[in-house]
This record gives sequence, C-alpha cells and structure tokens, in this order.
Amino acid sequence: MAGISGRAAGATGFKYSGAMKKSGITWTDKHLFAFIKAPAKYVAGTRMSFAGLDSEQERSNLIAYLKTL
Repeated sequence: MAGISGRAAGATGFKYSGAMKKSGITWTDKHLFAFIKAPAKYVAGTRMSFAGLDSEQERSNLIAYLKTL
C-alpha cells in the first residue's frame, strides 16, 4: 500500500509532528480508514492539514487505490 501498510506512523525522514511520532500507530487498513475520516481527531496534535473524508465509500476507494501503488 504505497509503503504505508505495516509501517509505524512518523517513521520516515519526513518532518512529522511529535503527536504523529508518539501515536504508537502501525498503519493498517483499519487505522487508515479512521485517520482519513478525521486526521486531527484521530491523532490529536497532527500537522496534517486535511479535513478528512466522511464518506466510507470514498475512504475505502482511497485505501484501495493506495494498495495499487
């Protein structure tokens, strides 16, 4: 899944927020599904400037797309 699945949140060289690095999340479909809905609520303190996707179908489609990469 584009190198995301199974990786710890905040584990790459990107300048992630402290909240993301300390979240303890290992990315799975379940975590991505919840995070994509409301990033700031799922990881309080994240710098992710994405409002989120309410639609379950759109979130499922996005995760399916990421799996093709």
